[in-house]
Amino acid sequence: MKQPLDRAAGMAFGRVLACFLVIAAHQDYRIYGDFASVGSAFFVAFGWVVPFFLIASGYFYGRTRSLRPVLRFAVRRLLPLYVIWVLIYLVATETFGRVLNNPADLKTWFWLLAEGGEGYHLWFLSSLGASLVAVHLVAQYVSMRTIMVLGAVCFAGGLLLGSYAPVAGLPDLRTPELSRVFPFYPVVFVAFGLWARRSGFELSWQKAAMLAMAGITLSAAELCLFRFGFGVPFTENDFAIGTVPFGIGMFFLFRRLALPRNLLSKWSRRLAPATLGIFAAHLIVLKQLESHAPAPGLLTGASILVLTFLLTTALVLGLRQVPLLKRLAG
Repeated sequence: MKQPLDRAAGMAFGRVLACFLVIAAHQDYRIYGDFASVGSAFFVAFGWVVPFFLIASGYFYGRTRSLRPVLRFAVRRLLPLYVIWVLIYLVATETFGRVLNNPADLKTWFWLLAEGGEGYHLWFLSSLGASLVAVHLVAQYVSMRTIMVLGAVCFAGGLLLGSYAPVAGLPDLRTPELSRVFPFYPVVFVAFGLWARRSGFELSWQKAAMLAMAGITLSAAELCLFRFGFGVPFTENDFAIGTVPFGIGMFFLFRRLALPRNLLSKWSRRLAPATLGIFAAHLIVLKQLESHAPAPGLLTGASILVLTFLLTTALVLGLRQVPLLKRLAG
């Protein structure tokens, strides 16, 4: 007898897989020893992850034209998660002194409020919240086409500040941390998700797969250009032109993915709501495991990757069961 399909589990599985790839992208690839080049493959494969989360957020909140649920999500979920984990990473890395010794330094406050401080991955939470609120607010007054154009202009500006700075002959403006935060990187993807929901735009899985393949191919070519043409390592490029089709294609692939009603779909649904917490907490677990790792090698690197995902997931699921600690788990 054919198993019934769970059509909602595809997006849940996409969120869990994306979270796993975030951990892979943040590894110190020297832990793989002679196989350190595996990091390049991880980084190319990681390109769809951030756009996927941004598009999915815009799409989810595109079901309403009210600003209230968006503000509630940004203020009640993202803001506490961001603030708490910024403080945790400051304590864990003993870098409170940087803030206390430079209270009037604007760069320090930007590093803390926009980039996540020592939790350098937390920039995503602040930028996601700002983008959702900004896009929904502006959508009250202008057309979605205008917002998409503004998002594309911001994205182009981010490219010139980051990945394409050497290509454009702007080495002094190469500041990847600035190029990826709101509004440069995220706005166009949140706006696309919102537009897709409100317009009813869809892609078949065949077209989505073709778009994703074109995106990853273009992304790999761009990363090679930056690496071999301008000496910029793969891992210093947060996004490129190919990121756009790659992210959009993967989003619609997971939209079309229907999983059999089995253990995979069950656990995907259970873990999906915890992905924000796993995202926030994983770095502290990862760095602890890497600092106590045995001899570098392929097995060491892969083991740390899987163990980080499992331990962080267990931690976040546990936190979600304690009312006073739920904020830590997103």
